[in-house]
Amino acid sequence: MTDDHHANSKLDIYERMLDAEDKAEKTNDLYLRVLAEIQNLKKRYAKEKQELTNFANESLVKELLAVIDSLDKSIEFCDSSDNIQAIKEGIEITRQILINALGKVGLKEVDSIDKPFDPNFHEALFELHNPDKDAGIVVKELQKGYTLNNRLIRAAKVAVNK
Repeated sequence: MTDDHHANSKLDIYERMLDAEDKAEKTNDLYLRVLAEIQNLKKRYAKEKQELTNFANESLVKELLAVIDSLDKSIEFCDSSDNIQAIKEGIEITRQILINALGKVGLKEVDSIDKPFDPNFHEALFELHNPDKDAGIVVKELQKGYTLNNRLIRAAKVAVNK
């Protein structure tokens, strides 16, 4: 091997080493940038999640403000009237406003009366005897049941025909 060839070989190895160092530096720089971007995304995600949590119920709360307004008017009316029927109608209207507001976010009443007892939706508190109804039919509802977006959140408390 000649000295020139040996020198060229060392020079070639040196150039490849410099090239590898350059690639390693670029890769490390890219890694640091990607890492910083991931950390920024995590921070942004955490902030957006917190905002979503803080304001998730905003539309429902706005709907419920109508219920508060209606109750305020009912209270005012009670001070100036002895008309029980009008007060009852005001309460019924207020209840319907509330049911409508909650319905917009997926609340539904469990249909119970004259339906077959379903342990998935009903909690039987006692049995009654009504000869006009079949056995196992819900004949009385003591407390309404509700689903939220098709998931039971409270079973209806019922009396079942024996």
